[in-house]
Amino acid sequence: VPEVVSDDVNGFIVQPKNSQNLALNIEKFINLPDKGKKMGEKGKELVNDAFSIQVIVKKKAELYLSLLGKN
Repeated sequence: VPEVVSDDVNGFIVQPKNSQNLALNIEKFINLPDKGKKMGEKGKELVNDAFSIQVIVKKKAELYLSLLGKN
């Protein structure tokens, strides 16, 4: 999850079985809808930048070339 979610930037990281912290973070989305919207935009930006088809193809090509010893 850390490679996708940056706490308080594009989401919240809540430890397992910590329902109190989960509730506090849900309240933040309810009480600060603009913050939730910005987090969503940041999340979309991250996915577009890090996981676009162009990025995935480039990484796979680099991997295959390195396995062939052609890097």
